[in-house]
Amino acid sequence: MTESEEHSDYEAQPDQPQFGSSTSKVAVKVVRAALALNNSNIPITKANLQRHAWEDVPFGRANFQQALNLANSILNDTFGLTIEELPPKKSLNDGKKKESKTQQYILVNQLQDPYLKFQLESQWLSKSNALFQSELMEKRHDYRNNKELYPALSTDEGLVFSGLALAIVAIIMVSNNHINQVELIKIMKETFGVDPNTELEVLNITIEEFLKKLDKTDYVNRSCIKNDNEEVVEYSVGRRAKSEFNRESFIAFTQIIYNEPDGSPEFLAQINATIDATFGTVATGEQV
Repeated sequence: MTESEEHSDYEAQPDQPQFGSSTSKVAVKVVRAALALNNSNIPITKANLQRHAWEDVPFGRANFQQALNLANSILNDTFGLTIEELPPKKSLNDGKKKESKTQQYILVNQLQDPYLKFQLESQWLSKSNALFQSELMEKRHDYRNNKELYPALSTDEGLVFSGLALAIVAIIMVSNNHINQVELIKIMKETFGVDPNTELEVLNITIEEFLKKLDKTDYVNRSCIKNDNEEVVEYSVGRRAKSEFNRESFIAFTQIIYNEPDGSPEFLAQINATIDATFGTVATGEQV
């Protein structure tokens, strides 16, 4: 099917938003760009969408918001996804709060079926379980003092990225959503055998470079504070991580890790108290 036929077929659907041919053409490219950027762990910004989708269409002939609305209709109908704008990114550098003016978006699951929604939202969990040949956070063995017992890493770049991202976000969550880089790297070394002076296998970047990439893609927030001649780098959970790996997903993750499928009230209360700093306090008696 040619691109023009694809646009024509879509425009022929009476129950969908109808815009001009230029807007329809751009909308399809917005869908492709959003999916490609997301799969490549590149931020979905307004500038990036415009760069890819408006490459051969003048901005005046295709309104950004109309094209985005039509792209969302296509994404929702086809994949159960929509492109949603993230709130402004706030960071703390040199003791001063800064707010980013960059318009950034993420793909959000709109499926209403709880099981299907959990399947999509827990992609991190399924990928992280496959990151190692045993459980990601194996609690019955201690790998820290015996490298021969380290599970073998996957060779899939996306799998390794997602698994390590999950591990780091989880560590930050259980650290009251606040941890300095020295402590975080120490935990990654002691728990997962990550050498801070060696490039990560498969990804071919150091753990510090990986953390900067997570900051760029909004999985974490990186803040720098200078004290005298020392620079302290700290991390909190990013906007994208909170959306893709929300409270319910984290609780499901911990239930699997700690073999608590039924989620006793005591266990859930402990988990909720642990992640309140990330997601806010859950009212007493409220079910999650």
